[in-house]
Amino acid sequence: MWNFIVKTFQDSSSKQFKIFHDFLAIVVLTSIIFITLETVPDISTKYQNFFKYADILIVSFFSIEYALRVGTSEKPLKYIFSGMGIIDFIAIVPSFILFGIPNSSQTVRLLRIIRLVRVLRLLRVVRLVRFFGKGKRKEDRMEKAEKLLPFVNLEIYFFALTIVVTFSASLMYLFERKVPETIFKTIPDGMWWAITTVTTVGYGDMVPVTTGGKLIAVATMLSGFALLALLLSVIGPALQVFLFGSELEKND
Repeated sequence: MWNFIVKTFQDSSSKQFKIFHDFLAIVVLTSIIFITLETVPDISTKYQNFFKYADILIVSFFSIEYALRVGTSEKPLKYIFSGMGIIDFIAIVPSFILFGIPNSSQTVRLLRIIRLVRVLRLLRVVRLVRFFGKGKRKEDRMEKAEKLLPFVNLEIYFFALTIVVTFSASLMYLFERKVPETIFKTIPDGMWWAITTVTTVGYGDMVPVTTGGKLIAVATMLSGFALLALLLSVIGPALQVFLFGSELEKND
């Protein structure tokens, strides 16, 4: 049983490792959707108990997972103080604060949004290992890696876009929600603003008025330019591989 657990958390080539991390990504994304919907008054009021018990279930899952990662690691302290280890820990702390202090500030509630970064595990490990690890010869693996890299980059682009939109919307809601007659009444409202800003459309129908909101707007605009440059560098090679394979580069 313990060997099975170790393989699930530490052996990136095992089937259970891949299945668990796919499931982990689904849980993380589901929790982000719940956190976002909690800011919508009509939905939050109607399904208050559902969100409460769902968060208890999700944070219990994360807590057990964190404990098992520490327990199965050859160097527990190295994992605990690593980048992903710190993010894993921060992902569960706000919920424990809410359990202990139910009337905690909205800031503490929104800190749970950092769980989204945990999907990095799926992009960084599972996705790459699943495809690049196949093949008996090194040349076969390298050829697969060359063909799949544009699509992996495209996946990273959409993940980066989701990160920017979600965090920008959440922070904008945090800074602007108390402004009289604010237009950033919920995180979904902020997401509409973030999408139009990142894509450089800028309808101008939603404008921040607080200093914090304006700083978030500047960061979101600059992120939009960076994402556009990333998209242009990714979409061309991806289309080439999709339509022609890698033959064009080989013939050159």
